[in-house]
Amino acid sequence: MQSSSKIAIIGGGISGLWLARKLLVQGHTVTVFEKEEQSGGLLSGTDFCGRKIDRFYHFICRADSTFQEEIRLFPSEKKFFWKEGKTANFINGKLYPFSTPIDLMNFSPLPPLRRILFGMFTLSCRYRNDWQKLDSITALEWLEGALGKQALNSVFLPLLLFKFGPYYDKISAAWMWHRIHRVAKSRWGLFGIEKYGMYGKGFYELISELQLDIKRRGGKIITNTLIEQISCNEGKASGLRFNKKIEKFDFIFSTIPLPALCEILPEQYKGGLPKVEYLGVQCLLIGTKKPISPVFWLNLFHDGIPFNGIITPDYLANEKPNIFVHYVPFYLSPSHPIFSYDTRELRNLVVPQLKNLFPEFRETELVDFQSFKYSFAQPICLVGFGNIKSHTVSGLRNFCFLDAAHLYPSDRTISGLMEKVADLSNSAFLS
Repeated sequence: MQSSSKIAIIGGGISGLWLARKLLVQGHTVTVFEKEEQSGGLLSGTDFCGRKIDRFYHFICRADSTFQEEIRLFPSEKKFFWKEGKTANFINGKLYPFSTPIDLMNFSPLPPLRRILFGMFTLSCRYRNDWQKLDSITALEWLEGALGKQALNSVFLPLLLFKFGPYYDKISAAWMWHRIHRVAKSRWGLFGIEKYGMYGKGFYELISELQLDIKRRGGKIITNTLIEQISCNEGKASGLRFNKKIEKFDFIFSTIPLPALCEILPEQYKGGLPKVEYLGVQCLLIGTKKPISPVFWLNLFHDGIPFNGIITPDYLANEKPNIFVHYVPFYLSPSHPIFSYDTRELRNLVVPQLKNLFPEFRETELVDFQSFKYSFAQPICLVGFGNIKSHTVSGLRNFCFLDAAHLYPSDRTISGLMEKVADLSNSAFLS
């Protein structure tokens, strides 16, 4: 290993940028390549309703320890703060608060004894850390065995359908455990309120500050540049081809999704990549004069509604906004018709349903709409997904890759990606 290597990073999202900063601190020369006009990926921002906001919704849980540790070392760590965030379930026309143990005890869709069992189950998930055995069974099998069909159908089945659509009955129990574990640990005390972490006016500010820090340390961020191929020589990754030229590098990291990476790897190495399928996300942003939802996170379990949640991060803001912004996500295969919808089509799909859900809602309260999509938002975490561990391709040296699939059993989280980046930056050159 050279004390100072010339390194390329493919992908300018939070993984690529955080990795660049880590490597620059170690004394390496780093160039980040991003195919879009701006770096930041899912954490990039947009101008909307007279202010800048995140394109997609983000938050930090108390269990996200790596983010909390790493951000203390960042120049503007004081921008990070905690706020109470309330959750509710909207089931067949009625709103049920679902943030505290008291809310659970009042959750009438379940009989009293089942509510107690549900609480004990959540508590056990909070303190459980071993998940490997859960990787071999489906979430449906695990949840029905632990809680019964009524709790499964009332709470968890809509979540699985929302997140994974037609794959809902094949998803690993380990993924579901971590989802419960992470949120349960956001409660401050066993019977306390749930708090979630935010950064400044949005996580796009973290990206902006990260970009400045990288450039201050001598790193380069090259946007609007599509990598055409990873050049290899005698079993080593040796350079990148882009703009009809090849630039040599000592080491190459990829932080782009595995299907995109497969397209630029030489043919003889493609078989060394894990085979992972993904769902995309199509997200409608709605600006309103008054909040549509009464809580930060509203789960919708309502027949005939084509979306399953409304997220309102403004409830976590330090200052009350003049215009409230709501996120309505659709997790879909990129081949699904809704994934190709433009903003107007999404608006026409969602707004009539808002009238059905909330009789007091008026279209005169609407201010503006935007929409954003991403094709590789959610790895489909089937049973046995824990076998995806390697960050290297057999037979190819001087190359590492990082994908959201490596975070399993966790979902894609900022903290999880930071943790993997720390591991890679400390170990990639040691072999």
